[in-house]
Amino acid sequence: MSRHVYVRPSTPKDLPLFSKWLQGTKDNLFDPSVFTYKGTTAWCAYNQSGPIVFMPAQRPFMMESLAINPDASEIDVAVALRELFHAIVLQAHQAGEGEVYFGCSDEATIAFAIKHEFKEVPFRMFRVKLADLENA
Repeated sequence: MSRHVYVRPSTPKDLPLFSKWLQGTKDNLFDPSVFTYKGTTAWCAYNQSGPIVFMPAQRPFMMESLAINPDASEIDVAVALRELFHAIVLQAHQAGEGEVYFGCSDEATIAFAIKHEFKEVPFRMFRVKLADLENA
């Protein structure tokens, strides 16, 4: 017997079940504000028996790695980071997105992030590079 599961966008008729399952799923870390972001989409995985899993997905901005001039002063680097962060915030507003992520391990950069209202996320973060999926 084959088990076919398909994916479709969720619809308004899914809302009661979607809401019930969101509240009932343990440790899902659901943040209701993601539904206010323009780029959030909601998906439903289903089979012939009906919905199996609903999942909201958003497109937050992810600030990537830094390439810092080794001759730059600390103050110039701090000002540059602030201005880059402001530019990313502007782009996020323009795109209608609601979150910016910034992964870092350097203590000075962590201090900068905290000073500029970043909060440490309460979960482990994972990634998959699409190119790696072809070689899996």
